Amino acid sequence: MARRSRQFIGLTALLLVLVAGATANAAETEAFAAAIAKINQYRSDHDRGTVTVDARLTKAARRHARAMADRDFFSHVGADGSNMGKRVIEAGYIWRLAAENIAAGMVGPADAIESWIDSPGHRQNLLLKGATHMGLAHVRVDPDPGSVNFKDYWVLLLAAPQ
Repeated sequence: MARRSRQFIGLTALLLVLVAGATANAAETEAFAAAIAKINQYRSDHDRGTVTVDARLTKAARRHARAMADRDFFSHVGADGSNMGKRVIEAGYIWRLAAENIAAGMVGPADAIESWIDSPGHRQNLLLKGATHMGLAHVRVDPDPGSVNFKDYWVLLLAAPQ
């Protein structure tokens, strides 16, 4: 009987962890969907076409966000010296035009997007004429006092293929 109780408690704890994770993932998915809608609404409001999410651009964005978080830097130039164009090609997207926005310290995608709208250069990228695809990524790290500058890193890529 005690063994069954321990199994039940263990399974219940596992279920709670899984449900909590699913809830967090669902909330993040909703936030990203809202961010994509916000980007497209902003582009539409400024007579630009909407963009669709491209897995390759998302992969390139995620890799750069992860590199910035893991290596404690914030730059359009990768830790390996790569630029945005090279990272996008390495992810398998052959581009005709492309732009990159990065942000750090913003907790949610809406905050990152607002910071880009408020910045002339980033706003120009958001409104990249002819862009048809996008990739958006966020990486959060646990702060390590004295070494990590930011907890949240964001990368947005907008592009059109050749």
